[in-house]
Amino acid sequence: MAEYRSRLAAAYQHKGIALENQGTQAALAAAVEAYDAAIEVYQGLDLSVVMVRDNLAAAYLGKGSALVRLGDAAALAEAVTVFDAAIDLRQGHDLSVAVYRNKLARAHGHKGDALERQGTPAALAAAMAAYDIAIDLRQGLDLSVAEYRDELAGTYMRKGQALSRQGTPVALDAAVAAYDEAIRLSAAVSPEDTLRTLRADTEARAYGNKASALLARDDPMGALDVADEGLFRLRDLEAQGLSVLLPLHEWLF
Repeated sequence: MAEYRSRLAAAYQHKGIALENQGTQAALAAAVEAYDAAIEVYQGLDLSVVMVRDNLAAAYLGKGSALVRLGDAAALAEAVTVFDAAIDLRQGHDLSVAVYRNKLARAHGHKGDALERQGTPAALAAAMAAYDIAIDLRQGLDLSVAEYRDELAGTYMRKGQALSRQGTPVALDAAVAAYDEAIRLSAAVSPEDTLRTLRADTEARAYGNKASALLARDDPMGALDVADEGLFRLRDLEAQGLSVLLPLHEWLF
């Protein structure tokens, strides 16, 4: 029965997650095998059912995540292919539904990360294209929803990092602009915000990355101004009780 096969696939997924969380190379390889087993079971179900299709996409994303953590060139190349499979599945969802739109954006973001880790000029360009798609998708969401705003900020951060790695003056200017967007989206942190520590961490790292990009662009005074601004912001956040940020001072500034 389809219900039992779906449960079996979910069990393989959970096994993959548990193995991936162990983090060793052997466990990550075993996680890939568990995700493959889940994928095989899901592929035997009715993919016209949205939930089945979405679960299959999630299994592909889990496999891709484990491959990215394995980290060698072959694993990263396979991860891109796996993320493309998840994208193909999620493009078939009703993207007027916010949760599906965000899930598709997340798949493009994961693809961008796998490409960025490859590090070649062609892969970095492809990573930025993937991040841009994720950004476009999320900009169509209600950004008063913290989850969507936070994930959009994270995508701008990753785009900035890919641009910084390109290292050209034009790319560094674009990286600064991307970090500015990450800062803007992450800046609203209040004592009532249940995700304020995570959001403040993103904001602090965006200041640090922006300062690094300005240094690479041979603008030490601009970098110093940004570092000072970020340090001032960190102190303000710590005054709200976010002492977890203290170890970031040395790394950032």
